[in-house]
Amino acid sequence: MNDNFIGKPKDIIRRISALDQDEVFHVLIRDFKSDKVRSTNQNALYWSLLGQFAQWSKVSQVKLHNQMLMHYGQRELNAEGDVIDFYSKVKIDWENATEFHLYPLGEDDGLYVYRLLRGSRHYNTSEFSLLITGLIQEIEGCDAWQVINTLTFQERDLIAEYKNIARYEKQKGKYYSGNIG
Repeated sequence: MNDNFIGKPKDIIRRISALDQDEVFHVLIRDFKSDKVRSTNQNALYWSLLGQFAQWSKVSQVKLHNQMLMHYGQRELNAEGDVIDFYSKVKIDWENATEFHLYPLGEDDGLYVYRLLRGSRHYNTSEFSLLITGLIQEIEGCDAWQVINTLTFQERDLIAEYKNIARYEKQKGKYYSGNIG
């Protein structure tokens, strides 16, 4: 058995029971539930920023997401822990794919070569943080930062608190002009 298989326990058992009794194979069991999954706040922040950036850059959200995964995403690994390369006779429109995510590597003997990427829904907290950080770097690396707010929820709360303090101080006649630091 040289192919990789991911599935629910009942599907895996069915697959194993269909094997030749004398066949030797390697098994890697990974419990996706044991990884600390990305938070809903992370998810909301990423998709909000991505949507705004896609609108600003006039690119589809799917295409921009695939580009972010290509640059900042996680590679899919096989049972031995190696990256999975995919060969195709035809060129694949990887930028607009929604069912899978690929990283184009070039051509080899007339075949198009792609590396398989994990979908972001399978990322844990730290992996998703890298994706968000990459997106923010892309936004701040162009003029989009002037129209897209890349501050975290905590930074926004601090600014709001500072504005409330400044407003209160102004009402009490203790308004300071210039930099406070």
